Amino acid sequence: MPTIFLSHNYQDKPVVEPVALELMRIYGQDSVFYDDWSIKPGDSIIGKMNEGLAAPDFFFFFVTENSL
Repeated sequence: MPTIFLSHNYQDKPVVEPVALELMRIYGQDSVFYDDWSIKPGDSIIGKMNEGLAAPDFFFFFVTENSL
């Protein structure tokens, strides 16, 4: 199973979330790093992001006006 990291600006969730949900449907939630389900309350945000960035097979960087 591939691991996929989705990087985005929080303002772009309406665009990114459908992509995340479709990838989750295909590959399973554990294969997709998406902040809404990969970072839980009380988790270290930096620590969880570092885990997700450790060695993904695919990195999706959503470049929008909000992210620049």
